Amino acid sequence: MTREEREKLFWKCVNRSHEGDASGVMDAEKCAEYVRGWFLPLGKPLMRSEVVEWVMWAFFGVGGAEEAEVEEVVEEEVDGYVHVLEGILGYKFEGGLEGEGPKGMRPTVDPVKVTHRPLVWYLVSGFLASI
Repeated sequence: MTREEREKLFWKCVNRSHEGDASGVMDAEKCAEYVRGWFLPLGKPLMRSEVVEWVMWAFFGVGGAEEAEVEEVVEEEVDGYVHVLEGILGYKFEGGLEGEGPKGMRPTVDPVKVTHRPLVWYLVSGFLASI
């Protein structure tokens, strides 16, 4: 994906918050809520390292070990996206240590935690769903 395509995608995601709004004007609060929704747990201030990691996943399709290699090449572009997100949320992201702040959700990279349930669980929940 080219830089122009990533910028177009970024602004499409940022402006997503006003879908259905006849005015077409971005609502900063809705947009901030949308961005915060990608980070868990909610309510804590976001850390810069986590936001950079999330931006790298969302707009560059990288995560884990390959992230450091790509980040050096596109550092200016990533910093621009992070700066816009800081403006939307209304505060500068703190440096922080890994794991201190909310962790960004990256569904294609993060491990899936599977919980096994007994067969009876599925029978009961299937029966209740059919009522």
